[in-house]
Amino acid sequence: MHGDPRGCRSRRHRIHSSGDYKNPPRPNEHVHLRTWMQVRLNGTVALPPRTRRVVAREFVRVCDSMPVRALALSVAATHVHLLAGLPRLFDFDRKLVGACKTLSSRAIRSDLPGAVCSRGHTVVPIADRRHQLATFRYISQRQERSASLWTHLQGFQTRP
Repeated sequence: MHGDPRGCRSRRHRIHSSGDYKNPPRPNEHVHLRTWMQVRLNGTVALPPRTRRVVAREFVRVCDSMPVRALALSVAATHVHLLAGLPRLFDFDRKLVGACKTLSSRAIRSDLPGAVCSRGHTVVPIADRRHQLATFRYISQRQERSASLWTHLQGFQTRP
């Protein structure tokens, strides 16, 4: 990592620390670079309200292009919830989420350059109809203000 306290080098040695792992550099060398990298790697990207609708449209478009029945979607500042019927194929959820993240990141690249989506996702299988309805209500009604919402019943809307 750039700014690593054990020493670091960037590509073609544009940034070069005075030490290495055997002889570490001074403790305050490249402290600003280290701070910037930590924020960049661990920081949370918050989507502005105008980009949330774009991300929602891309998620819905990807679901429509695949054998997926999307029921509800919410895009908030730092997270996305999707209720969808997925086929029982091995790792299909990874392909769906990967395509959604890739295309939505590309769509908002002019507003938010760089990495927008984090690694990984969580899939919670729906146990029964009651669980499905509770999840639908949670996604469509219990999200933060200014979240971009989409349901198969009402289409796109923004939570006031």
